[in-house]
Amino acid sequence: MQGTRFRSVVPAMHVLLFAITWLCAVGQDKPLLDGPARWGFVILFFADFPVSVVGFSAMWDGKFLYGLLLWGFIGTVWWYFLAMWIRSLYSKRSRFT
Repeated sequence: MQGTRFRSVVPAMHVLLFAITWLCAVGQDKPLLDGPARWGFVILFFADFPVSVVGFSAMWDGKFLYGLLLWGFIGTVWWYFLAMWIRSLYSKRSRFT
């Protein structure tokens, strides 16, 4: 039960942070890193590092919506599989102790 909850909570936290960050970015009249979306963006960029580079580069090339959807969807899938991997490491470790 706890493994299922962990697999669900981690991607849900990513979706929530992603949504809050981009809602703040849309609602501000300053550049992205000068307003309230700054902290969420920085956390997301480094937490989703391999995915965020691809998504942000697509946004930089003028494909904003494509990059945003790519970053949001693949970033959430990334965290789902990371949560599964962390849970499997934890369960393997707890079997041997």
